[in-house]
Amino acid sequence: MNLQSIEQIKQQAHNLEGDHYIPIGRQDLVRAILGDSNLSAENEAAFRRFAKSLEVAFHQQFHQVLREMSEAYTDFDPDSISVDLQSDEEATAAQKKETFYEHWSELVEKANYQKLTRVDIEKALSAAKMFGIRLSINFDAFQHLSVYVRGRTTDRWRVRKWYRWFREEEVEVPIYRRLILVFQYAKDSGPTDTGTMDSTGEQVHLKIFKNIPTTDIDILLPESRVRLTLFDRGKILLPTVSGVFLTAYKIIKTSLLASVFTGIYGLFAFIVLVGGTLGYGVKSFFGYLRTKDKYQLHLTRHLYYQNLGNNKGVLFRMIHDAEEQEFREAILAYYLLWLEGGEKGWSKPQLDRRAEAWLLKIAGLTVNFEDDDALRKLDRLGLAKNNDGRWSAISIDEANSRLGQHLARVNLNS
Repeated sequence: MNLQSIEQIKQQAHNLEGDHYIPIGRQDLVRAILGDSNLSAENEAAFRRFAKSLEVAFHQQFHQVLREMSEAYTDFDPDSISVDLQSDEEATAAQKKETFYEHWSELVEKANYQKLTRVDIEKALSAAKMFGIRLSINFDAFQHLSVYVRGRTTDRWRVRKWYRWFREEEVEVPIYRRLILVFQYAKDSGPTDTGTMDSTGEQVHLKIFKNIPTTDIDILLPESRVRLTLFDRGKILLPTVSGVFLTAYKIIKTSLLASVFTGIYGLFAFIVLVGGTLGYGVKSFFGYLRTKDKYQLHLTRHLYYQNLGNNKGVLFRMIHDAEEQEFREAILAYYLLWLEGGEKGWSKPQLDRRAEAWLLKIAGLTVNFEDDDALRKLDRLGLAKNNDGRWSAISIDEANSRLGQHLARVNLNS
């Protein structure tokens, strides 16, 4: 786990532009709460026990989710090497896939990801590219394609642009801190150059990336093809056309001179003309291939460092992220209701405003706090009470007792 001081968090604070994601580690958050609360030694010790028990409660919950999702995903994991001892019926396989996608939708929501629409993706296709690469996408190659993002913010990149004579300059780039792809190829589609073509369209591919410009989503999509710019096309076409005309001029000039002597020189001149034209054509073709390879290499170099995981590795990461987010929302909501809400309690909007103000004050974060989700978790664990729309936290001692009983029941049933 990444342990940072509150000052480091402030220095690295991001403008999340309305995201629900709270980018503070659980230990950092507990430390920040205790540093802000002026609790007595007794209450501080009780709150530390509460935080530990709450952490264990969410860990047990998501461990069960991991088991269920991992089992459902195994049959569709492109990297799986497990031997299937029991051949599933087609209906059972379809049910497993449906179960996986249902759990997946809940998981990305708990991890505070947002799903992009087809319109969002198409806007990215038509926008100017930070990587300088334009692509075309064959959407018909997929039977399922979903893109999830989290952490909308801006970063500063150093770029070189031709109209500034390729001088290096700093620009602000809108990015997604995290981006996830989920896709299935259509039947008889998929990569054929790896020896692992999925001819049935059953494999479910999961990929996660970091710090991706919002306009460059298309560079991550499979079945994307490099599309040359007009500048690159000009570099290939103009030398070809000028070369052909220059060759023709020289050959005609030579032919006129050669015709004075004998007809065989005219034939030779014609052969040279055809050969020169073909030579320029071949040269242009290889120039086209070199330009495409240059773009592909540029793309590969960037994505090598942006990729965070694939397939089941993405699943493990998502379980961890969801567990972290559930803990952060619940403990912050309980802390504010317990110390500041009083017996009268707060309405949901009051809790929402106070939590967002606390995050802004402590860590410089502009976050859209999910009050509904946080209160549902506290209510499920019996840590908060709802009295005609006003929520109040139970005492810290009672909260520790209830969490202890909850953990005992879970251990008994597991």
